[in-house]
Amino acid sequence: MSRFVGTLISSMIPKTGQYADVILPLPVAGCFTYNVPDELNSQVVPGARVIVQFGVKKFYSALVHEIHDRKPEDYTTKPIEYLIDANPIIPITCFPFWEWIAGYYHCTLGEVLKAALPSGLKLESETRINYNSDYIEQSDQGLTPREQLLFDVIREKRSLSISELNNSVLKKNSIVIVKDLLGKGAVSIEEEMKESYRLKTESVIELPERLRNEKSIHLALDLLKKTPLQQKLLESYLGLSEILNQKEANVVTRKELLHSSGISVAVLNGVIKKNILVVTEQKVDRLAAYQGEIKEVSDLSPAQTEALNQIKLSFESKSVTLLHGVTSSGKTEIYIKLIKECLDARKQVLYLLPEIGLTTQIINRLTRVFGDKAGIYHSKFNDSERVEIWNKVLNFGKENTDNNPESDYQLIVGTRSALFLP
Repeated sequence: MSRFVGTLISSMIPKTGQYADVILPLPVAGCFTYNVPDELNSQVVPGARVIVQFGVKKFYSALVHEIHDRKPEDYTTKPIEYLIDANPIIPITCFPFWEWIAGYYHCTLGEVLKAALPSGLKLESETRINYNSDYIEQSDQGLTPREQLLFDVIREKRSLSISELNNSVLKKNSIVIVKDLLGKGAVSIEEEMKESYRLKTESVIELPERLRNEKSIHLALDLLKKTPLQQKLLESYLGLSEILNQKEANVVTRKELLHSSGISVAVLNGVIKKNILVVTEQKVDRLAAYQGEIKEVSDLSPAQTEALNQIKLSFESKSVTLLHGVTSSGKTEIYIKLIKECLDARKQVLYLLPEIGLTTQIINRLTRVFGDKAGIYHSKFNDSERVEIWNKVLNFGKENTDNNPESDYQLIVGTRSALFLP
């Protein structure tokens, strides 16, 4: 959770002629123009999320649509407050599609944005009511009993969100009373931005760099002779990691080490305190990797081969081709051949299905051929899983990302919502 109070970039002097049109997640027509502060001049790019102020006190996470030098003539622009993404979360090639949707369905780009992005990528502004420690009650502005009751709750908690306020002692008319407290200077209001997506991590146990040789490991074991449980724990780690038998140690999680050794957390903490073992946090993929055997693409029958050739011929002059065939006539094998050709050419493929019920059967067939190159996307995934699928699609073909390139998706099986994937 990030707090944008007091240290916002809005205090910086904007660079003349540098502006960004952004899409706000609101049902309001068009884009809104903000100026780009000097500090962010080379960093703000189309497709990245930024924090902007809209109205008097509200802050929103907006998506940069365009960078330009066209100064608005009829109003003074506000600055971008904060840059969320170092890299775009949407390729600019998606914007014409969004604009077509907005025009065809008579909706705004903001409504398309809300439909397109997983909830985990949409930051929301939450109003918080804070206790004012400098407040001194004035005799002519004393608090009413109901104001005093609510003020005491806020003072005790120091800060309350609107949702927490509505569940407080004064459920009825609490907002009205807050306004009165604001007028008397007893409380203040700020906006806090919340991001629901969090990286999933797990604790991994390692030897410090200085102990990653046989001589140092034996010295560490000797050092722990007077604490047998700590020595046993280190021996257990050495067995699991196999660091004495191979160049690269196996990854050993904290949970795995404690379970294997049968020794308590307190003993592990003692070894860590002596700097004989160290604990680090490692990113965990929420999406299970395919563990099965990869099979070769099946040979096609003469009829399937003829259909495949007709499709390729059609693609030379048309962008859409209809393949007609009754159930179990072998259409999927033709699709697999076409998909393989696209994947071999380092392209991405979306395999669109009409309903979730069909996805499991199809993805099982595709993963047997394409393994971890194939992923699935639909509404049954939770917010965090959908963000990770989004990133695996977005990061395919990119270098210098945190993701393992081998785990990025080239092929996605999904329902209608998958149309918005990057």
